[in-house]
Amino acid sequence: NSFCTLLMDAYTVEKPIGAGNYGEVVLVRSKKSGQLFVCKKVNLANKTPQQQKESENEVRTMSKVKHPNTIGFIDAFVERRVLHIVMEYADGMDLEKFLIETVKRKEVVPEEKILSIFAQIALALRQLHKQHLLHRDLKSANVFMMQNGDVKLGDFGFSKQLTYTMALASTICGTPYYFSPELCQKLPYNNKSDVWSLGVILYELINLRKPFEARNLPELRKRVVTEEPAPFTATHVSEDLKQLCLSMLRKSSSTRPSVEMVLQSSIVRAHMAKMSAAYERQCAEARAKATQIKTEHASDGSQAQPAATAPTQPAPAMQMKTGKWSAEDMKALMQTKDTSKFPAQTTPQQQQAPAEPATHLHSRPVPDSRSQIGQGAPLSAVTELSNAAVREADGKYMKEEVDGLLANTEPTDTEVFEAIGEPQTDEEAQLRSALGDAKFMQAVQLMVAIGGASGTPAGEKYYNDLLQLLEDKSYLVGDLQRVSAQFEAVA
Repeated sequence: NSFCTLLMDAYTVEKPIGAGNYGEVVLVRSKKSGQLFVCKKVNLANKTPQQQKESENEVRTMSKVKHPNTIGFIDAFVERRVLHIVMEYADGMDLEKFLIETVKRKEVVPEEKILSIFAQIALALRQLHKQHLLHRDLKSANVFMMQNGDVKLGDFGFSKQLTYTMALASTICGTPYYFSPELCQKLPYNNKSDVWSLGVILYELINLRKPFEARNLPELRKRVVTEEPAPFTATHVSEDLKQLCLSMLRKSSSTRPSVEMVLQSSIVRAHMAKMSAAYERQCAEARAKATQIKTEHASDGSQAQPAATAPTQPAPAMQMKTGKWSAEDMKALMQTKDTSKFPAQTTPQQQQAPAEPATHLHSRPVPDSRSQIGQGAPLSAVTELSNAAVREADGKYMKEEVDGLLANTEPTDTEVFEAIGEPQTDEEAQLRSALGDAKFMQAVQLMVAIGGASGTPAGEKYYNDLLQLLEDKSYLVGDLQRVSAQFEAVA
């Protein structure tokens, strides 16, 4: 068997589901919880010791990301110079396929569905950024739609490290629909580049096409850097959602909102209030499901205790046979499980070196559902009980997170600084001193929005919002206009 001891001890292999330059991908089932997971095998034998160490460190780093809207790491270990990564199994299609199917059916994605998908991706990205991690490859193909309605962000970072040569070629030869202007210009990548990519995904959900398209790579990069997104043709979504999308696709990373600010936008906050109620229902339904399963498959004592059996007597020791070994001799010897009886038929030079011990990089506990119900319960009941436990835990976690976001209406000082950084000019420093960083940031964003909606009712609304924000300091409008132009000019 090509699978390592650690894997076979904890899982049963269901079937292969993929292969590539990195190795195999198989579907496995936990012996403890009955849940399905995916195991990726990455051959480290052809990597240098430094590359192997980097791969293992990357797995350790990414295994710390624990959020219901990310594809979770369950196990990771190295044995026989093969890295095994056990991850959550995405049982639905990815977002890219979902959008393709929607176009084929000549349908649109309803606004509520858009907000549900978008908010869950944003919450996952928020968790990465809170842990000072960048996704770097955020796109619709890396967003997974689960059959239970959850959305999970996957392939965050480690795969590019493990298969760096392939990833590099893909980056150069692929079409960077999700690349930010700064990335197209080979400038440093930061968390605002992730926000740009999230904006591209939101645009796709609304318009069912990419915001920038071209016949070749140089033309596409030029459009991303110099042109505005293609106008929205969708008429079934609100203007507020479109404006949120455009704010994330601003050329200057300085004027793009952070993911925290995206989640605090009025339209997303309104949807998160609905999410909070939905997560509360999810917890109640999961508890009821677990109670039902435990009742239907309750341990009755006779099931819980294994049938009494006579103590197993050790098999009589087999004497070492000399001379020629027959097939029958070998079969009898194998049945004793006593490998010490094999004849020594190799010289010291022919003996293989002892195998390197397995290295466990990460392990996340899974529900021990098998022990909670009768031993006669079918595997499906064990799996359903585990899934119910996970659904309740995830629902509780998510309700606490969205309720915390709804309770926090003002960005923290850290979030403000993350959004705008240090003052770049004396005029900017004076404005920030007069208004405070938080109000300055809001004012610049409104000024940029006014410029993008000049001569329209939306532009007039943004201008009134700006005057209301400035209160008795409306005389600073001219200064803000100059400074906001500098922000837009920054690549």
